[in-house]
Amino acid sequence: MVRTRKASSYALNLAARISADLARTGVVVSGLARGIDTAAHIAAVDVGGVSIGILGSGLDPAENRELAERLVVISEY
Repeated sequence: MVRTRKASSYALNLAARISADLARTGVVVSGLARGIDTAAHIAAVDVGGVSIGILGSGLDPAENRELAERLVVISEY
C-alpha cells in the first residue's frame, strides 16, 4: 500500500477494502504511519491475514505501537 497520512474517509475505506481482499489471498505490506498504512494493516489482520509493517526507523513505531504488536514488523535497523 502507498500511503498518505492525511487521507479522506473515502481513501481510508477504499484502502481497508483492498487490504482485506489482498490479505485473504496473500500478504499486505506497508509502512506503519497513521492514515492509509494504519487502515491497510488493521483491515488485513482483522480478516486473519498476514500484514508486514516496514519501518525506516528503529523498531519503536510510536504512533502505532499497539497495532505493531499484531503485525510482522521489519526495520532497516
